Amino acid sequence: MSKICVMSSVHSAYDTRIYHKEILSLINDGYNIAFLNKEKNGVDDLGIEFIKVNISRNRLKRIFTSSLRMYKLAMEQKANVYHFHDPELLPVGLLLRLKGKEVVYDVHEDVPRQILHKTYLKPMARKLIAFAFERIEKYIAKKLSLVICATPKIESVFHKYECKTICVKNYPKLEEFEHLHKGAEKSKEGVCYLGGIRGDRGIFEMIEAAEKSNTKLKLGGSFDLCSLEQKVRTKKEWANNVVFYGFVDRVKVAEIMNSSVAGLVVLHPTNQYIDSLPIKMFEYMAAGIPVIASNFPLWQKIVDEGECGVCVDPLKPNEIAKVIKHLVKNPHMACEMGEKGKRLIKEKYNWSVEEKKMLKYYNKLFGNIR
Repeated sequence: MSKICVMSSVHSAYDTRIYHKEILSLINDGYNIAFLNKEKNGVDDLGIEFIKVNISRNRLKRIFTSSLRMYKLAMEQKANVYHFHDPELLPVGLLLRLKGKEVVYDVHEDVPRQILHKTYLKPMARKLIAFAFERIEKYIAKKLSLVICATPKIESVFHKYECKTICVKNYPKLEEFEHLHKGAEKSKEGVCYLGGIRGDRGIFEMIEAAEKSNTKLKLGGSFDLCSLEQKVRTKKEWANNVVFYGFVDRVKVAEIMNSSVAGLVVLHPTNQYIDSLPIKMFEYMAAGIPVIASNFPLWQKIVDEGECGVCVDPLKPNEIAKVIKHLVKNPHMACEMGEKGKRLIKEKYNWSVEEKKMLKYYNKLFGNIR
């Protein structure tokens, strides 16, 4: 049996893309998995071995000392393939490659473009750090066995680097939403947003839109910054219109969606978001609720194709509120949009499609070691 060592120093042990999608797909295809992570030790019922790595909370220490720990533990696994998920583990990937190992880099986001939007850094510092990181990433990625990209936009970047790539999109798993009961529109109320909570992901606009539409905003996720959470909680709309769940598991995610009139994904028009494929938009569709999404060309095309929601200017709370009001007042229309979105997910935008691409490439690339 071929052994794959999965590595992440940043993500949760039960991260949706890493564990619930990729690892479970690889296990079901007959691979043996060791998962080096920051949270969990032990072996689960599926035979996945979790190995906890002591990870520093300080980013610089994490890059150097924690990465060294990760490398040592990775070498102890004597795996056939090493699959890492965090940019800070690029040096670990390079060291493993220099040892003759097959190494896969799973790129979730366009990091250089992300760095350019880090508001806690001065503009010149952002540019210098983004430039330096891009050069390092390019140098190392070209030497790796495979780069898995979460979006076509990211894949286009690595194509320019002349890397061996495959695009595996982060679409939802159908089985997570199959249990949601039909005809529940009578009990639906409020709108929801589930995911990381940040200013550029529209938290202020969503709260204001909820107040203007006299609707509850069901908010599930973690704040990016403590200062942002403190600022948001001081607003009167928070007490009057927000139901805050904090971080929620996959079961609760589905329950919140199923009880909502619509799902919000009103990210700001920044370079890192315009060409992204946010998983929450597709999960709303899978749950059978209409999407209220930013009017980016790529998202507009998907929503229009499925007739499964409405695209809005994410910077205009009045426009968002107007759509919320319309869907609340017209539950049958909302239900119809939701059903169309669910149908589109079953036909096109689901993990089983992406899983086949990943497994096909894994089997092709590493067939000689199975």
